Formats: sequence, C-alpha cells, structure tokens
Amino acid sequence: MLKKSDLKKFNSLMQEANSFKNDKNYNKAIEKYFEAIEFVENKVKESGSKQVEINNIKSQIDQLYSVEIIDIVKDFEDELQNENFENAEKLLEEVIRIADKIENETLRTHELDEVNFLKEKLKLGKEIHEAKLLIDKNDFDNALSFLKDLLERANSLHDDPQNKQILTIKNLIDGILTNKVKILIEKAQRIKEQENLDDKLEFYNEVLKVIENFNDPKLKSDEKEKIMNLINQAYANVIDSLVISSKNLFNKEQIEDAEEQLKNALNLASRMPESEVKYLKISNIKDIGSKLINPKYVEKIEPLIEKGKELISKEFFENDIIVVNNAIKYFSQALDLINKMIDSDEKETYFEKVSELINNTCLARINLLKDNILAKLGGKEYDSAINILYEAIGIAKKMPISEDENKYLNELKDSVNDVYISQINEILNEAESLVKKNEFELAIEKYNDALKITDRMYLTEKMENVVEKIKSLIYQAELKNLVKQGDLAAEEEKYEKELEKLSKRMEYARTIDDNKRRNEEMEKIKESIDQLHFSRIELLLEQSEKFFENKNFEKSFECFESAIKINENIESPKFKNRIPIKSRYKVKLVEKAKIDINERNFDQAINTCQKALELDEEYQDAHFYMALSRFKKGELDLALRDFEKTIKLNENNALSWNYIGIISERKGLLDQALDAFNRAIKLEPNNAEFNYNLGFTLMNNGDIDKAIESLMKSVELDPSLAKGWLFLGRAYMIKQDVSKAIHHIEKAVNLDDNLKEIFSEKIDNYRNIIETINDALNSEFKKNL
Repeated sequence: MLKKSDLKKFNSLMQEANSFKNDKNYNKAIEKYFEAIEFVENKVKESGSKQVEINNIKSQIDQLYSVEIIDIVKDFEDELQNENFENAEKLLEEVIRIADKIENETLRTHELDEVNFLKEKLKLGKEIHEAKLLIDKNDFDNALSFLKDLLERANSLHDDPQNKQILTIKNLIDGILTNKVKILIEKAQRIKEQENLDDKLEFYNEVLKVIENFNDPKLKSDEKEKIMNLINQAYANVIDSLVISSKNLFNKEQIEDAEEQLKNALNLASRMPESEVKYLKISNIKDIGSKLINPKYVEKIEPLIEKGKELISKEFFENDIIVVNNAIKYFSQALDLINKMIDSDEKETYFEKVSELINNTCLARINLLKDNILAKLGGKEYDSAINILYEAIGIAKKMPISEDENKYLNELKDSVNDVYISQINEILNEAESLVKKNEFELAIEKYNDALKITDRMYLTEKMENVVEKIKSLIYQAELKNLVKQGDLAAEEEKYEKELEKLSKRMEYARTIDDNKRRNEEMEKIKESIDQLHFSRIELLLEQSEKFFENKNFEKSFECFESAIKINENIESPKFKNRIPIKSRYKVKLVEKAKIDINERNFDQAINTCQKALELDEEYQDAHFYMALSRFKKGELDLALRDFEKTIKLNENNALSWNYIGIISERKGLLDQALDAFNRAIKLEPNNAEFNYNLGFTLMNNGDIDKAIESLMKSVELDPSLAKGWLFLGRAYMIKQDVSKAIHHIEKAVNLDDNLKEIFSEKIDNYRNIIETINDALNSEFKKNL
C-alpha cells in the first residue's frame, strides 16, 4: 500500500493523465499513465498490491487507446465520404499502430477486426469512385456490370440495407438504368406505330425489362406506369387509325374491307395491357361494328334461318335425311356468317339461337336413329346397328360443339363400343364353352376373333379394359393348352434361360458408374425379372388345377408351394401378390379335406385343414372341416372346440351351431344343445335337419308336445325324412296315441328299407292283435243283443 504522502503524488499523476485524456491530448495522457506505473513500481513494496495497481493503470491505458481509435475512425469516415482515399489510408495505418499497443488481447483483437472491416470499406469506396469515373466517360455497360458486383459485396459487408455505400451503389445503378430507359424510349418514339407497331412495342418491352432491375420501388413503379401509358398510346393510335379507315371503307360500300379493318382493330385492342383504356377501346370498336358491319350480316342471316326453320316445321321431318341435311346446311351457313360478325350482344344472341336450331335438328334425327338401333340390337343385327350409329355420329359432328365437349357425340361413340362389346361377349361365351371342353386351340382362335373386333372400337378406357380382358383370357387359354399337352419342358427351359439372361444384365448394370443411370437400369431389369416370375406363377397355378382335376393332389400342392416361393422373390408392387396364391391354395386344401372326409380318411382331412390354417389362421372353412373330421372320428371335445372357433369367426354359421347342438346332446348337455339348435334354426328356419335335431332333443328332455311340433315341421319341410316320421311316431307312442304312432312309423318304414326290416313284422303283429280284440268285442256285443 502507498503511504499518505505517496498516495497524494499518485493521485496527482492520475488526475493529470485524465485531464489530458479529456482534452484529447492522448500522448500526454499516456506519458502520465506510464509515470504513474513507474511511481507504483518504486513505491509499493508488496508485490501483490503493486501488480493490481499496475494492471488497473494498464487497463486505463488500453481504454485510452480505444478512445483514440474511435476519434481517428471518425476522421477516417469523413475522409472516405469526401473520397480523400490517401488520407483515409494514413488514418487506418495510425489505427493499426495504436491497436498494436493494446495489451488486452480481446480488446486488441476487436480493434484489429474493426480495422479489417474499415479496409474493406475503403476498398469498396475506391471502387465506387472508379464506377463513377466510368459513368462520367459514358461507359455505362461496364459501369453497370461493375456496380452489380459491388452491390453484392456491399450487401455482404454491411448488415444495414440503408448503409450509405449500399444506397450510393443502388442510386448509381438506378441512374444508369434510367438513362438506358430514356434512350430506349427515344428510339421507340422515333418509330411510327402505323408502319411498325411490333418494333415499337419490342422497344417498350425491352424498357420494361430494364425497369424491373431498378432498386428504388417508387422509381420502378413510376417508370413502369409511364411505359404502360406509352404502350397503350401506341396501340390506341393504330386502333384509332384502323377504325377511321373502317368507317371510310364502309361509306364507300367496301363492306368486307371495312370489316377486316375493324377486326384488326379489335385484335389489337385485345392485346393491350390490362387497363381501363383497353376496355374502352374494345367497347368502342364493338359498338361501331354492331352499328356499321353487323346489320349487313343480319340481312343475309335471317333468310337462311327462315329456310331452315321452314324445313324442320314439317311433321316428322327427322324421317327424311335430305330434309335434315338441308336444314343443317342453311343453319350452318347462317352460323358461318354470325362468326364473321363483330363481337356484340346481338352476335351472341344470334349464335345461341342458331346453335340451338342446329342442335335440335341433329337431336331429332339422332333420337330417331337410336330407336332404330334398339330394334336392330334386339334382333342381334350388330352390323346394321353399327351402320346406323355411324350415321348418328356423322349428324352429331355437325353440332356447333367441340368434339371433346359434345356429350351426344361421346354417348354415341360409347354406344358403338357397347354394340361391339355385345358381339365380343357372345364370342367370349363361345370361347369359354370351348375352354370347358378343353378345346383350347379353338378357344384361342375365338378369343383372337374377339380381339380383332376391338380394332374397330373407339379408344376409351372401356375399350382398353376389354382388350386387357381378352388378352388375359388368351394367355390363360394358352397356359391351359400347355398344361393339357403336358410337355412343359420347353417352357421351363425358356423360363430358366430368360432368368439367366436377366441376371447377367443385372450384373452388368451394377457396374455402371453413373448412379442415376445405374439405378434406372437396375429398376427396369428388376421389373422384367418380376414379370418373368409372374408368368411362371400363372403357369404353375394352371398346372396345379390340372393335377387337382386328375386327383394328383401331391403334385397340385407342390405347384402351389413353388408359386408361393417365387412370389416371395418378387419386389415390384405391380406383380407381387397380383394373384391371391394362398387364397386359392387354401380353397383347394379344403376341397381335398372334403374328399378325405367322404372317404373316411379323417386324419388326412385334419392334416390338410391344418395346412390351410397355416396359410390363413382365420379361414372359417378350414376350422369347420377340421371340426367335422374330429366329430366323425369321435373326438367330440376337440370337435366342439373347433366348431366354437368357427362360430367365433362367423356367428351366423348355422351348420356349426347344429353340430354344437348334436355334440352337446350326446354329452347330455341338453340345455346347451337346445340353445344351439334354436340358433341354427333362427339362421335357417326351413332346414328340415335342424328342426328334426331340435325335436329329438326336446323329446329326450321330456317336452313331448314341443318335440312333436318340431318333428312335424321337419317332415313338412322334407317329407322324405324317414327318421323324422319314425321319432314322431315314438312321440305319439309316449303320449299313448297308438293309432297316430303306428301311422307315422309306417310312413318311416315305407321310406327306409332298413326300418322295414325292423318294424314291419311288429306292426303286422300289432294289427293282428287289434283285429283279434275287435272280433272278440263284436262277438260279446252280439251275445248281449
């Protein structure tokens, strides 16, 4: 710490330094600060306190340098503004010299960064001055190019878009462009509009392009408005000249020339920029045209309309094609004249009126022809129907409607296609019959005949669908024919060779250097491979059908398995899963299970159903026939479980409810059985078997009257149901109505030979006993008379 006497001296030195600083006498201030440092070094003994004081003084020295730099930079900005670049450079050198003295690294770096910024600013200022010199020499093109580069650099250098250098550059650019605009306008104005309007407009359009590059939004807007006015004026001068010329020609009775001039004027007016002037000119031209030109056309149009109307006023005029054509001719001539009229409300009115007359005349004939077409189609006279349709199409084309928008024409074209489709369908039906008879080559000929007919159809989505359908049928028939012939070795060899060829192409594609081309080529090859796999799948499925038909189930299922494996290799969505292989496979598996059940191969049927469930665990039919196999095998608990799975998948499966009832009845669960039978009957009330089962269970449950009711319904639904009659007899026997019981048992016996062996002798014995009793009763009765 300093002594009081030393402290007074130290404070005096610091005050003097600050005083010089405030007076901007930086060198004197620095001297005093260094004297203060030397004083501290000599007077302060404690090293820690000494260093703190020295560091504080050095910090103030650094701040002083920074303040001095700020003052110099202000001078630099003034010199730069006045384009005294030499002085500005000297000031920058001074700034660098001072910045190098700053001990604080962060502050020194900041000041040196500022120096680098000022250097760039100085360089930019010099180049702006160079651009001004180019402008002074009238070297505008080079100056403009130079300034555009400078503007880009200035925008990168300055964050503020309102920076003086940026604004200076923009103003210089706009000044050059303004001068260019002025020159182009002067050139344009030297051109006479009547002689070469397009050249004049070309100059004005060039001016507009230049104006788009202006930086000042207001200047851009004002200049654009000025040019648009000049463009409109140029158009207006030519238009006014054409209108005057048209009037003069009209007065000289040169009507066609006058009309041509007005139409030229109207065409020019439509090309004008959007403005009030444009619409005033168009309105004026139309008004003049409707007064001068249009009446002359109306004089010619009216007689033509009247001639046409006279023809179609006759009753049933549509029956005479000559009358129809002549009427359309007159109306069309009138329409041609209307189209030559100057646009106006009157023209639109005439156009709508005559268009409607043509359309109504055409429709009258078309509707008559449609009635004739229906008669021909009823007699399957397709060629005659087509000829009539083409006549109707010819009439429809005379309507003043574009073909794309002519709904009547398009409907007739659709009708042509429909007639051809009717013919095609007849041929396809014949071909289908041949396919069913395995006469595939003849079927293919028929399909090709049908395909030829599509060449006469109009190209529509419907036509393309028909073509696709026929080609698919041809392909399927060809596959079936290959399978029928049985010699598929050549086809399989062809498949393998083609696959090998595509694989080699893929290997080559992978070596292509260009990524885009390599990927495109690989995608094309992948699709070709997938298409080849798809064709192979179709052939395998045809083979599987043939094997199944011939009861070679093992081979059939092998084909399905191969098809599934090939499908797994397909990547393209276009071909993958296009054919529901697994769905078709599971159906065939269940069909095989049915065969196994009929042949009492229950274990085999269960295995086959299990395979179908591996393909689709929710396949209802597979669960049902597995349950049925277990039922017939006597595995009631497993059967009940599988029937219940079927019900979970479809609670409306009446047959499963019936079997659940039978199993429950056999297990003594009568309430559960009755509920199941009632559910089955609710779904299929007219099923005799279901009603019989319900009646049988009711009888076992002791409800005889309801049992009789259900059993009676079963035999009403199926009078040949022997067991229904038999147990109806048993029910009446329980009720001790022997007569009815015998009556119903006899019906059962007459329907079933097995029952006849059991019951015939017993029924005869019963009748003999009854007859003996009746004889004894009659004898006793006579004794008592």
